[in-house]
Amino acid sequence: MRASYGPKVWASPIVYLIALLGTWLLANESARSWAVLLLIAGAVMTVVLWGRQNWIPAFPSDATTPTSVNHSRLFYLPGVTIAVLLVLAADLRYAAAPNETFGIAGFLWIAGIGFLLCSAFVGSNSLWGTNNVVTQFFWATLFLFLVARVAIASPI
Repeated sequence: MRASYGPKVWASPIVYLIALLGTWLLANESARSWAVLLLIAGAVMTVVLWGRQNWIPAFPSDATTPTSVNHSRLFYLPGVTIAVLLVLAADLRYAAAPNETFGIAGFLWIAGIGFLLCSAFVGSNSLWGTNNVVTQFFWATLFLFLVARVAIASPI
């Protein structure tokens, strides 16, 4: 049985390389017109290759049925809010000292990512859906190890 996406799968990296070459040529002023032509050709070839792809419908027919409010989703809001505030503080700290390699701005940014991941993890009920405590402990330990590794390796 022949794969229905065979030619598309093999032609896609070629189209990607054409677009990558076009992007690379954008830096050269004399080759900029060729770069734009390569980028347009890559976009047209992508549409031709994948234009008749059957996509999942964005709005299924049963999307208008009323749904109840899931109050466990409210765990997302505080975590996302704190993450946004931490990233904003990191940006302000970086603007104050742009020559600093990592420092406080990096720690604030990592903390923002941590709050965002934790709020998504707790709010999505994935914490309650599995009984494998070893797996949950492994991922939490791995995250803490990576944050500690970054904290130790970076100069303040």
